Amino acid sequence: MGYGSRALKALESFYNGELFNLDEAPEETQEEDHHLTIDPNATLLTDKIAVRSATQMPPLLQRLSQRKPEMLDYIGVSYGLSPQLLRFWKRGGYCPLYLRQTTSDLTGENTCVMLKNLGDVSEGEEHWIGAFAQDFRRRFLTLLSFQFRDFGSAPALSILEAIANTEQKSEIGLTELNFLLTPFDLKRLEAYSNSLIDYHVVLDLLPMLATLYFGKRLGQDVKLNAIQSSIMLSLGLQRKTIEEVESELDIPVNQALALFVKAIRKICTPISAARESRRDRLEATRADRRGGASRGRGRSHARAQDQAARDD
Repeated sequence: MGYGSRALKALESFYNGELFNLDEAPEETQEEDHHLTIDPNATLLTDKIAVRSATQMPPLLQRLSQRKPEMLDYIGVSYGLSPQLLRFWKRGGYCPLYLRQTTSDLTGENTCVMLKNLGDVSEGEEHWIGAFAQDFRRRFLTLLSFQFRDFGSAPALSILEAIANTEQKSEIGLTELNFLLTPFDLKRLEAYSNSLIDYHVVLDLLPMLATLYFGKRLGQDVKLNAIQSSIMLSLGLQRKTIEEVESELDIPVNQALALFVKAIRKICTPISAARESRRDRLEATRADRRGGASRGRGRSHARAQDQAARDD
């Protein structure tokens, strides 16, 4: 642990009350007013300048074990975004909640605000930082194709990873998924994942798929490796060309496309499985209804025959 990390740890321990010792804390006494009364008619010749008594002066420094910490909900930091500083604050458990869209005129960096909550969250209660983190993630994913298009994929992924520990999970439902993806869209994705068509045919679906994946809407089972995530973010969210991806990641186009096909296959597999499972359940329900209706007609016919036999 370096000096900076140790200093942050000590600061958090202090505000969490871990360093405060009631036995060492001084007794609270009523503070006396030691302000000097200034004579409005005094001059430099008549004014008496003297050092105040040591008993009347408050202590300049206190031990942390003797000072009761102020009650804080969170601690935060604002700094010019750079890969090194982002890595440092993310390692400390801080979550980004704001990123300025324009760079500073002095430093050329985007101002980033990160927060970390203090204290424990009650069981079954989501911390308020999670709601802000979810809103920031949604806006950041959209702005990646606008003001943040020139960001490298590595810093953008690092920002998204810093949100993962505090964000509230919200997986997509089948009703919403059916609205976003038509059966024809799914057929195109399946054909591309089987290398039957070119990636230009599914290019219009990439922003939606990338938003669902990086928005953590597809569940924890869908995981892409670092290079696949970079390609998906660059093509789907930043709307870059495959040639720009080749230049940024320093890999050939055919290798980038091969990795991209595997990423699409990982994303489409659970989506197709969920739709097939829903279709099977609907067919089973319809079959049960048809079976119940036929049994009802059979019982009605049997009762009619019994009534006819009694009449005879």
